[in-house]
Amino acid sequence: MVVEIKINIYKIKFKHSGFLSGLGFGAYHTGMQVGEREYAFSNAGIKYHTPGKVSEECEYYDCFDLGELRQQEVNGAINKLRKEFPPGSYDLVKQNCNHFTEALADALFIGVEVPAYINRAARMGARLVRDVKIDDAH
Repeated sequence: MVVEIKINIYKIKFKHSGFLSGLGFGAYHTGMQVGEREYAFSNAGIKYHTPGKVSEECEYYDCFDLGELRQQEVNGAINKLRKEFPPGSYDLVKQNCNHFTEALADALFIGVEVPAYINRAARMGARLVRDVKIDDAH
């Protein structure tokens, strides 16, 4: 069976999210919609839910259509990624839902570019953590 594939993007709502979004540092959650299921990654591992039913803290923002594939191809890619994204491996900066979405998009559509703003806050956080570790070493 052929299914439509898209990335669903949600804004994460918190106290200063509007201000940070204005500066280009919004916080986003993403999931990969495959037909009537949306796959996402959390500390529980790779799970699926009904598209759009994320949490009260997440507000639908946008979607990015990738194309169509056979369900069997998608299932194979997700099963391979379960080793890279096992339960308990979630890290807000190094391995979050957006990293999973990017990895799955790349596994399904090699070379696809996921919008950079989606994981900008995590990339900045990773740089800060790295810089603090370097400074602490001196």
